[in-house]
Amino acid sequence: MENLNITNVIQIDEYDKYLKDTNNGVDDTRRAKLSAANKLEKSIGHKNLAEIVPDDITNFREEVYNSTNKNTGEPLKLDSIISILSNAAEFVGWLIKKKYLIDENLVDYFNLSRDQKLTRDKSVRYHYHDYPTILKLFNSIDDSTEKGRRNKFLIAFLFLTGIRITAFLTLTLKCIDLEKREVYQHTSKGVKTKYRKSFESIIFNFDDDLLDYVYDYIKFLRLDKGFGDNDPVFPKLLSDFNNIETEFSPEILSNKPYNESSIIGKVLEEVSLNAKVEYYSAHTLRHSAIFYTLKCLTNSEELKAVSMHFGHDEIKVILISYANFVPEKVYEILMKMDFKINKKPEDTSIIDKFKMLSPENQKAMEPMIDNLLKKQKEAGRFV
Repeated sequence: MENLNITNVIQIDEYDKYLKDTNNGVDDTRRAKLSAANKLEKSIGHKNLAEIVPDDITNFREEVYNSTNKNTGEPLKLDSIISILSNAAEFVGWLIKKKYLIDENLVDYFNLSRDQKLTRDKSVRYHYHDYPTILKLFNSIDDSTEKGRRNKFLIAFLFLTGIRITAFLTLTLKCIDLEKREVYQHTSKGVKTKYRKSFESIIFNFDDDLLDYVYDYIKFLRLDKGFGDNDPVFPKLLSDFNNIETEFSPEILSNKPYNESSIIGKVLEEVSLNAKVEYYSAHTLRHSAIFYTLKCLTNSEELKAVSMHFGHDEIKVILISYANFVPEKVYEILMKMDFKINKKPEDTSIIDKFKMLSPENQKAMEPMIDNLLKKQKEAGRFV
């Protein structure tokens, strides 16, 4: 291994130990951070990490931005790019804290430019199951066993909350208030959230049957299984433990949590196969939830509330990632809108709604609006 730099290997191994000490539980986050650290080390040609300069980070940023998904060959989505760069920046921050690096401004060079974000945003198209397909997945599961009951809850809960998988796996019964239909995604309660944010979300009432199933399952865990506040909502099966005879209790729930998010993907693959439905990753149920909540919005206040529900403090994240259309779709939407000036006083115009936004959100939307108008002009609209 001619490119091996022992000093770098030792420092990355030290960083791994630091992550294990500070991020106990689900390992996927730690692996993502280590992957970004190794990508950066490879990008600089395996020279000493202590010798990193701004140009190295700029080159790394461009490499990540121009990279493709190894499975599909398509350009990486913006959230994937930002995730890699954020994790690499966190690693560099750790190097600075440990005094391996001196220049504290290096972290700033990981930020994408506004033009890069807008360019990549236009190519992002999220895939997700529609409501009838989600019902098909849900109804295809045999819930005569505890395993089936748990997996059916999985489909319903991920869709009705849009919760991220890592947070879901670390969710315990004390984090769910059925009476208020509220979910407490608090790091103080042991929930592993993105960027370690703590916030509350609700269980959407998209469908009464799905909602009732969530209620019944939580009650089943507490009353029938005797689970307590600190037990997981998505527990392991007894057969997941090597010292348990699988033929004796193959589909009985334990009260132990999973530490690997891959289990959710395996369950979804099995369910999709049985339902004869195209398989999408579990995270796409979050996309489905966002899609259907956006369809219910009537004002900017609701948009802000929905954005915060999904863990996004700024509404521009929701708008950029999930309300992004090709020019033809923009034209179709605009043509259905009523732009008459002499409308009734109680009607609220688009301009009035725009003015209702905070100054920072107005500023955040300006580049998107300018970009849409430019596209319309290029497409021959509004000429």
